[in-house]
Amino acid sequence: MSTLIFAWSEIRALRNVIAHDYASVKPERVWSTIQRDLPDLLGQIRQLIQRLEKV
Repeated sequence: MSTLIFAWSEIRALRNVIAHDYASVKPERVWSTIQRDLPDLLGQIRQLIQRLEKV
């Protein structure tokens, strides 16, 4: 069984910048992050859901 690794600190940091320092947000950097990291995160979340459904 593989280990699920969520980058919670990085997710939280990005959220904090977007919510509290939105003037410094570069849309192209947010979009790049979404394209690069979201597919892997979604895959991990789907694995977690599958595991929870088996419990």
